This record gives sequence, structure tokens and C-alpha cells, in this order.
Amino acid sequence: MSGLSHYRTGDYQFAPDSELELGELTLDKESLSAVSAPSSSSTSDDAQGASSSSITIPGTDTIIDQLPASMAETDHKHEVINQVIKQAITSIPELNLSYKDYLDGDLTENIVEMIDTGSTGRQTNAPGSGDFDYMARLDRSILNDPTKKQRVIDALLTAFGKADEINDNTRLNQTGGLRRNESKVGENQVDNKSVIVNGTLRLKKVSIDGLAEPVDIDITLTQKTNKVQYPTDAALADRLTNIKNQSETKYQQVLANIIYAKQFLKAAGAYKPRRSPEAKGIGGLGGVGIENWVLQHGGSFKQAARDFLAVADNCSSFEDFCAHYPVWDYGENHKGIRSKPHDNFVADNMNPEGYERMKEALRAAVN
Repeated sequence: MSGLSHYRTGDYQFAPDSELELGELTLDKESLSAVSAPSSSSTSDDAQGASSSSITIPGTDTIIDQLPASMAETDHKHEVINQVIKQAITSIPELNLSYKDYLDGDLTENIVEMIDTGSTGRQTNAPGSGDFDYMARLDRSILNDPTKKQRVIDALLTAFGKADEINDNTRLNQTGGLRRNESKVGENQVDNKSVIVNGTLRLKKVSIDGLAEPVDIDITLTQKTNKVQYPTDAALADRLTNIKNQSETKYQQVLANIIYAKQFLKAAGAYKPRRSPEAKGIGGLGGVGIENWVLQHGGSFKQAARDFLAVADNCSSFEDFCAHYPVWDYGENHKGIRSKPHDNFVADNMNPEGYERMKEALRAAVN
């Protein structure tokens, strides 16, 4: 728990320097075997394919070299996207909504809290990539009124040019819930088209004036309350801020380890949580789960991988592993319930298939 100001846990405890350095790795996607390679290479948005059956994860030195340009690009994208959202929310006729981009427990009506919850808000996305995730916290009076709720949705879809694309896939039912055309949702997920799933606007390839390339944007609608004061994203940001204040050099090394871990587990097919349609039945820790996992081990992917395997080798099953190896969310889940405000990313996100895949991939990485 080191490095969390909210809990006054003191300075963050880093892994040794040697544990924060990672060389380039080529992963065979079919056999999940990995071989070491020279540390210098060119990369694009995500891990690079060295051949049709392999993918190359850039080393931490390469990732660190890319961070300044990547951060500047991400900051610019945020500025443009946030302005579009603010304009859309505050221009809805008759609702008279105002907008703020932070959470403070204020329940004054007609204020929409648009919270940036994604990795791009923490700069833990791979250089050049990453979608933009928001939690739109609305008054109960809006969420419980299908007409008002639809106005908010329509304003956002129109602002991002997705009203026509999404129009025949999703409608509000009479109780204000989102009703999907299931066949089209499945089809559009494959085709990388925009849909609304479980209250989340999943907008794909959004073109916005001021941005050179299209971006993906997820906006989840939820009720505004004063019960969540220190959410998941705030806890991660708190820790990363303290790490940066302690050492800019180690901050960059920790970011590089998180990005490396994400690219590695994406390449291994053990990334998305089990509830995600994109997981395809193989449940992984998920993006924020991986961030917490690496930070739980001094910012070192090496240490995290070795510790995972050391426990797994002494467990008889995934259920046994869950009982002995938690990866806790030290913040509160925005949509969590009072009896369980903190997620355990192993038990809550993974499944036996993802556990086996992750074990196999990590063995290739640490051997």
C-alpha cells in the first residue's frame, strides 16, 4: 500500500533498479514462447508484429524514449475531447446542465460530473494508443426519466457524429434502461462499430476537428452520489503522483513497466476482464488491474510475474489461487456496492482460462 496519500502510507517503495529494466521481447502468439532480443527497435502504437505469428514488445528504454511525445499527444487529445463533451452537455435545451470534471461529493442538481477514468488520464497507455474512458455521473432525476436521459445520450452522440451509426442498435426502454439489438451489437463489436452496451456509449473511430486521427471514446452513465470519495482512478493517480514527486526517473521506469505489462498480456491474449465481450472467454486482470498488479510489486513487471508464478505453482486450481493471491483496488469502484467497494482484480476479473493463459505466458517471459 505504499505511496498512497489518502491512507498516509508513506513513500512508495520501489523495486531495485535492475528489476525495473526490461529488454525487448518477441512473443510467439501460437506457442506463447518468448525469446530475448536486442533492446533497440522501432515501434508503433502497440506491440509490434515481428512476423504473422509473433509480436515484439519494446523494452523499457524504448518506451521511456517515447513517453514525452506520447504524453503531449494524449494531453492534446484530452483537451479537445473534454471541450466537445462540455459543449454538448451544457447546450442541451431545457435541461440547463452545467459541467465539471472532478468528483467532490456535491449533490447539487443539474451538474454533470464527467470523470476521466481511463489509462490515458494517467499516461499509462501505450505510446500513441489508448481509448478515452469517462464516467458521466448524472442526477437520479435524469437517469430515471427516459426522455431526459435520451437527451443526454443524443447530445453526446451528435457531438461525436455517431447518432446515425448507433441509432438502430440501441434505444431506451420505458423504464429508462438501454435496450440492445443483440445481433447487431455482436456484429458491430466484430466490425469495430459504435454501440451502447450496459449503459456505456462505446464510440469507435470518432473523428474530431483538431485531432489528426480518429479516437475511441467510452462514456458510462451512472448516478451521482456522495458515497464514493476515493475511486479507483483517483487511487492510481495518487500513487503515480507520489512516485513522480519522489523521482522523475523512477516514475518513467514504473510507467514503462506498466505499459510493457499491458502490451505483453494483450499479445498473450490474457488482458480483458472476463465480463468484456472482447475477452472471448479468457478473463484477464484488465487495464486497471494490471496497473495495480505492477504497482503492488514496486513498479516491476519482473517481480509481479515471478510472484504470480511462485504462488500459482503452489495452488491446485484457479479458485485456490484466488484465495492466496489478491490484487486489490485501493480505491472504490465507481459502480461498486457498499458491501464490496473494493475490487479484487484476480477474483473479480479473471477466470480459469485466463489464469492458465497468463501462467503460460509469464513462464515464457521470466525464463
